[in-house]
Amino acid sequence: MLPHDKDAVLWRSVKPTDDSFLRSAKTRVKAQLKDLFWCLYGASLQNPTLPADPSSLLFVCKGNICRSPFAEKLAIEMIGSHRENLSILSAGTEAQEGGLCPENAVIAAGEFGVDLKEHRSTRTTAGMMEDADIVFAMDASHFRTLRLRYPAYKNKVFLLPLFLPRTETGNRHVLKYNILDPFGRGTNEFRLSYSAIQRSLLQLPVLRLS
Repeated sequence: MLPHDKDAVLWRSVKPTDDSFLRSAKTRVKAQLKDLFWCLYGASLQNPTLPADPSSLLFVCKGNICRSPFAEKLAIEMIGSHRENLSILSAGTEAQEGGLCPENAVIAAGEFGVDLKEHRSTRTTAGMMEDADIVFAMDASHFRTLRLRYPAYKNKVFLLPLFLPRTETGNRHVLKYNILDPFGRGTNEFRLSYSAIQRSLLQLPVLRLS
């Protein structure tokens, strides 16, 4: 075997490892940059003051088939018959009317005692924003979209994950300001998002029974 042939064999043997190392390094750098972005940008995200005795809540995500309908129906389950005068709805900023929840959403929601099988999506409207006393956005993009799209009601818009105790989001700044969209992902991603929603709802005074 000639010297250059040995070099070729050596290169073939180490190149996959090198590629794997580079991919891993790129992934780590991207994650660090993303976290830095949310650390800086997130500092500008603040909720207004909660109204003392709201009579209507609106939960909003993008498609109204994963996160916001779960929040709506879980909130309804939480209050039961204790606050029959409290209206709780959900909608999506980009929702297609009449859309069904994906199978993974239905499965994961069922583990929390929430039935999404009969839910049909609906799009946010100015009328919904006017009627709601509090509008809960699932992540920072919806928070910004709603406040820009409906400026007359921007003081009604709240970022739901900001109610999470800081000890529960750890060092991942993205989780402090976003309940991640599980659409198109596995059942476990839905469980994680639904768990974050549940823990956020438990912090809301309007849903506390005592």
